[in-house]
This record gives sequence, C-alpha cells and structure tokens, in this order.
Amino acid sequence: MTTPEPSRSVDWSELAVRLGTVHIEGESVTLSEVRRALEILLGEDELRAAVELAASERKGALLANCVLRLIRTDVAISHCIDLFEKAPGSEDREVLMRLMGDILNRSAAPRLLSVFSASNGQLQLLLLDILRSALQDGSVFPEDVEDLFVEARRSTSTSVSELAAEIASNWEELR
Repeated sequence: MTTPEPSRSVDWSELAVRLGTVHIEGESVTLSEVRRALEILLGEDELRAAVELAASERKGALLANCVLRLIRTDVAISHCIDLFEKAPGSEDREVLMRLMGDILNRSAAPRLLSVFSASNGQLQLLLLDILRSALQDGSVFPEDVEDLFVEARRSTSTSVSELAAEIASNWEELR
C-alpha cells in the first residue's frame, strides 16, 4: 500500500491577485491568464521538461504532448522554439516543428518569422501547413503572422510562395 502524498494547497485568491484578474468590479480572466496560472501551478521547469519529453520517443511522450496541446502555455512554446533553433539536424527540427504545431499559441507568432527564415524549403512548407491549421482553429490570427506570409510569398521556392499565397487568399474569411 502506498502512502498518499501530502496535499498541496493552492491559494487561488493570491494567485488571482498575482495574475491581476481581481478588479474593483469583480474578477475577469483571459485565456492567457489561465495559461499563466497553469505555468505557475505546474512549474516552468516541468513544462520545459515536458516539451523535451514530448519531442522524444521515450515513455510518456504522448501524454506530455497531449497535456501541452491542451494547455498551450507560453513557456512550452517558447522552449520548443528555442530547441528548434538549436537542433542540429532536419529530422530533429521536423519533430520540434510538428510539436510547435501541436502547442502553438498567439504568443509564439513574433518568433515564427525567424523559425521560417531558418528553415529549409520542406520545413517552410510544413510551417505554412501548420499555420493554415492554426489560422483555421483560431490559435493564431492573420495579423499575428502577416510578416511571415509576406516573406513566404517572396520565396524563391515556387511551392512555398504558392502555398503562402493560397493560405493568405483565405484570410478574409478568417477575420
């Protein structure tokens, strides 16, 4: 028989004040604040470790990926992009880019242009496909990635420029 862990109590009132969700009129919470609360509760180091596990083939990788996909925190996506930028090979970069697609949120948008620029044509196409899905599900908005699509439409790769133009042509229905 295992001994239960001591319970950890969360001071929700203190957390709400810390996040700035308590106002004179009452309380209001944005999705970004909910994600930040989860980062605090789970711990930033644990989220970074979950990203590393999700990008591996070790036991628990699928569970880590699913949790990260559900919560889509800024710490997780930022760490995933950091790992992508340091990854030595295109296979590692592809795995990390696919993970980026799973956990993408609007906070990552400013860094995606550098990810795009640092990628080969195949990874650029993958990123554009990921962004197509993210635009459709509302994870990012056209204005978040407009600079990336300007760059993509200027690409010397016909496949990249055509896909970027196709996706951008559908923006009006996404707005």
